[in-house]
Amino acid sequence: MKLLNYSRFLVLLSTHWCNRRRHLLRKLDAIGVLGEESDNVLEPLPFRSLPNSPVFVLEQEETRTMLRLIQDLTIGFAVGFENMAVQIPLNRKSVLPRHVGILGTTGGGKSTTVSGLIHQFQKVGICPIVIDTEGECTQMDRPTMDPIMLRLLKRVEQNPEGVPNVFVLHLVGRETNAEPPTRIRPFSLEFSSSSPYAVAEILELSDAQVDRFFKTYDVAKLVLKELWILPGKNNHEEERFVLELNEFEVGYPRLSLSQMIDIASFILNSLAHSEYVPYNAEFRSDEAKRFIQQRVGAVQTNNEISWKALLGKLRRLRRMDIFDNPRADPLHIDQMIAPGRTIIVDMSDADSTVIDNLVISNILRNIQQAQEKAYERATQENQPTTPVMIFLEEAHEFLSR
Repeated sequence: MKLLNYSRFLVLLSTHWCNRRRHLLRKLDAIGVLGEESDNVLEPLPFRSLPNSPVFVLEQEETRTMLRLIQDLTIGFAVGFENMAVQIPLNRKSVLPRHVGILGTTGGGKSTTVSGLIHQFQKVGICPIVIDTEGECTQMDRPTMDPIMLRLLKRVEQNPEGVPNVFVLHLVGRETNAEPPTRIRPFSLEFSSSSPYAVAEILELSDAQVDRFFKTYDVAKLVLKELWILPGKNNHEEERFVLELNEFEVGYPRLSLSQMIDIASFILNSLAHSEYVPYNAEFRSDEAKRFIQQRVGAVQTNNEISWKALLGKLRRLRRMDIFDNPRADPLHIDQMIAPGRTIIVDMSDADSTVIDNLVISNILRNIQQAQEKAYERATQENQPTTPVMIFLEEAHEFLSR
């Protein structure tokens, strides 16, 4: 009988020298027995082993079998063995997809680990999506030329390979670390695609500014309805869509950031008893101004300073020029998800945690909605969905306190 014990496995992971295993094993005060091997199956013991029972070290292939490392995806090699791949199953939710943290110091190999995982995921039809805040992953479609990496790959009998079928996306007006022949595509954000609650939180508005932000938002929605911008005149489908809209997930359709600034400026100028010339052409007609003035007049508010502070934050956001920019299409992540494709969102030139958070929240919501629709479609057609794995670089900067 051979016994597989958890303590011994920890010892094997903690040393590079296989010939020291027996010596280290003898120094253990206690060994926790997991079970009994019977026909290559680990079964529970009917009784505890006797004191001073002999313990035999398993060979490499026996260890792989007992630990069930013969699976779909290779994530690395076990320390303490010459060449034993550590593999995990693809189709078991106990492993993937779940939240996984890849932690390490600078230069510790986090990006290398991510690149290796992405390559493995591609091979089994997963679509990895990388939100790269540092621009470190944009070259992963090319094989490494680093001499140390080449030597390590040779040691485990692996050849250097670039990750195929990579798309790099970057914000319009921002640079990317990717270079041709990598496929590169700029994108913009639609203000209406972001939940107003998310925008207010990301902008870190004060309580007074939040109150004024939503007063502006509510007036803007009413003006769009009265001008038949949305819902359109006699458009029952758009009317139903607006009624069912969940603004904790998405904003009001066709409402732009510049329209929000116009409405807030109308309110501020009404407090100052001065005229305002709107930026948006649809607000310049006499009819539009009459609608706006009626709605603005119904807003109970004061404190010009607080309104100026809100407008200052909205205008700074507008100057970033990432919302509703005609020079780049909006980001439609659902149209890009495909088996074996890797999507890298290069945020290295964003230079702002506000932009990072707005983009990340927008992308995560897009992915969630895309996968829900794909699941419904796959259920109807009895077809499998494309699994997605999301890699969020520097996630600690995105998470709130």
